[in-house]
Amino acid sequence: MRAYRPQSFHSDRLPCRIVMHHFKKRSTFAVMLTAGQDISMEPIDKLDELAGTLFEASEGRKIWLFEGGLGAGKTTLIKHLCDRLGVQEAVQSPTFSLVNEYAALQGETVYHFDLYRLKSAREAYEIGIEEYLDSGHFCFIEWPGVADPIWPDDVFRLRLHLDHLGKRVITLLPAKIERSTIT
Repeated sequence: MRAYRPQSFHSDRLPCRIVMHHFKKRSTFAVMLTAGQDISMEPIDKLDELAGTLFEASEGRKIWLFEGGLGAGKTTLIKHLCDRLGVQEAVQSPTFSLVNEYAALQGETVYHFDLYRLKSAREAYEIGIEEYLDSGHFCFIEWPGVADPIWPDDVFRLRLHLDHLGKRVITLLPAKIERSTIT
């Protein structure tokens, strides 16, 4: 497995949503992000390829926020992102530990957070989240809403949800959003 090497950051293309219905074997999608599109999370056996597409769309950002209800696919997607980064160990939701640390290829560290049990941004500070965010390593954060005031401006924010047909989709959101805009 090859480790992903991020590119430079450009924020002028968000907010947007992308959809991909057809996956080609052994190819990488060239994605032009445009408003009004979704990224389909189906078929599930193509999530590894979708993970690669998301790394391209993130344009090098290391802090990823995953919005979405229970069972939306946040942890499943993070497993595929970690696989792309070369994480060899089992990736599991850190619901009770709040953060899991994984070793990736070439000494890269990946932090996986689940903030579901936190009640305030203050509690996020109490677990030392700013040290993780400042580490320069990938931080994949589930349930980030409770700590919205502390996220830096250059995060990659994803909303996972069901579309009108009951299919799982991903919507890319701007880094800073009003809480009332997420449904």
